[in-house]
Amino acid sequence: MAVRIPDAAVLQATKRRDWEGAMQSFFAGRLPISDMFAAYIRGVGMFDDFTRHTIRLKLNELAVEAGLIERSGSVIDAAARLKPEYVQIVCPDLTDSFYEVVPPHLVTSQVVLAASVNEHAGLEIPPTINMVAKMARRPPVRIDSASGCELFLHPFCYQMIWREENWFCPAASNRSLSKPALSTMITQAEIRETAHDLVIIQDRFPGGNFAHFLFDWVTRIGLICESGFIDSRRCTFLMGGTPGRFEQMVLEAVAAAFDLSDEQFLFPDRGVLLRGHGRVFWFSDQVENYLHPAQVAHPQSVALLRRIAHHLHPETDFRFKRIYLSRMDAGRRRVTNEPELFDALRAFGFEAVVLSDHPVDRQLALLASAEIIVSPHGMGLAQVSLHPATPALIELHHPSLGTDAYALLATAMGFTYGYVLGEAVGGGYDDFAVPVDAVVAGVERLAPGGPPRPVMAQANRSLVDPARPLTANPQVSAQPVTAENGVPRAPFNAADSIWCHVRADSDATPDSNVGAITHISMDEGRFYTASCWVWIPAAFNGSSIDLHIGEWPNQWQRSADLAVREQWQQISAGKTCPPGVEHCNVVLRVASPEGGRIYSTHWELETNVGCRGRAVGA
Repeated sequence: MAVRIPDAAVLQATKRRDWEGAMQSFFAGRLPISDMFAAYIRGVGMFDDFTRHTIRLKLNELAVEAGLIERSGSVIDAAARLKPEYVQIVCPDLTDSFYEVVPPHLVTSQVVLAASVNEHAGLEIPPTINMVAKMARRPPVRIDSASGCELFLHPFCYQMIWREENWFCPAASNRSLSKPALSTMITQAEIRETAHDLVIIQDRFPGGNFAHFLFDWVTRIGLICESGFIDSRRCTFLMGGTPGRFEQMVLEAVAAAFDLSDEQFLFPDRGVLLRGHGRVFWFSDQVENYLHPAQVAHPQSVALLRRIAHHLHPETDFRFKRIYLSRMDAGRRRVTNEPELFDALRAFGFEAVVLSDHPVDRQLALLASAEIIVSPHGMGLAQVSLHPATPALIELHHPSLGTDAYALLATAMGFTYGYVLGEAVGGGYDDFAVPVDAVVAGVERLAPGGPPRPVMAQANRSLVDPARPLTANPQVSAQPVTAENGVPRAPFNAADSIWCHVRADSDATPDSNVGAITHISMDEGRFYTASCWVWIPAAFNGSSIDLHIGEWPNQWQRSADLAVREQWQQISAGKTCPPGVEHCNVVLRVASPEGGRIYSTHWELETNVGCRGRAVGA
């Protein structure tokens, strides 16, 4: 039986509603500070750590403006509660809204990882992203426990409470829920009695993030199983977040590694109030002294990751020995000069991989056979730590954003590690450009034998025969034309064919296809870029001109700039060939009234090139 995980889409919708409530309550306008204090106490915006942190900054800012505190002060205490003296002033009817801290003698502590010297502290990483490796010593990691309590567990928060005594445990509570907020949530929660010991694995950060899930959550499971403090086969591990196939696969490997059952991992799909007759366990690195990644690359934690990787048994795809992991599908930290970087890496036999184009099982298979990986900093590198061997990794960094998490773990795991620092550029959120020559120099150091023979005989040339005609039928109206007055000349080679495309009657032919090259052989799993050059006459009155690779979903496209007239410009589309696809068509589509006319030339379909072009004058 597989580990049961809830519907991630439902949980994401729940989290988004909470975020929207936070925007309305704290950031939509100039609301009274009393309303904001009340919203914080009600728990609005508590499902995301960064959102909660931003809200606390907002409350302090308003408190300074109201004269409640000095600029260096705070209305929030160390346990993330509103301080009662300020609640008394701002909204006195809510003064007694927070639980008191449990007496320390009711909490038992046992050290599971002793304080130790960080042997990787000298790792050379730029100061702006040197967040973990700079620690000269690792603090100890404890397993704490208590009994006689209740535990409220939600997909995005948890809190240990003794309601009759009015206590809670800050170290075992990731959001410091107030009594009113918790009372409302418990009213809607499932009440569950259990004889098992309970182990809190969820923490402040989302389990849907592969890095936090693997390095923080999973290693805690392994540490408690190896500690001998409890019988790990008679406990329930309390998870959370929006898990998917990756989390499911990893936990199945954890179960195999430590002789656990799949039922021991609890992912709530709503609030659950757990009343245990055993003890509740949690880790000091969850809230008190947060460590990332993998308890600062402690040898025991690194060994745990290796052990779990051994039980994953991913298949291997030996076509992918050298991989560039693209973030073209991401919303931030994209490499803006990726096409140029692709061209340079392609000469060394690299394959471009967009991980989100592949199911998780295949993602692990692609990475498992890689010998050299070049990648921007991002969540996809978490999976590299599950590599069965010791590949070489070149990480591309934004100059001031990101962390040294993967640098630290790659070094601890014996990978050959190098990094290239980029330069921030405009045009996108946290996007940056990298010096291609520095990346090439790094690859040359890792591959002194020079570039290998291409994996595919066609890897470095167009897969479209330039002499092959475009299809011409009632739906696809493409005709070759010869140079004459008013007809553009080919931008590169005068011998290139130029095609005239005319939009057919939209009532008779509702699809917008005006040209295509058909039945092209494809290789599943590879990233392809289709491109052609188009000329838009001044009189064209359509709304879009696009290129498509078959009907593959979520293609990354560069559409025609309709403001560029009477000159050539390149349009393109890129996507990974889906499983089972052996042939496809490259199709030009024009949204325009009947008779809309454009020209095209220089059609190509290539592997491992960026999906961006440039405009060229006539």
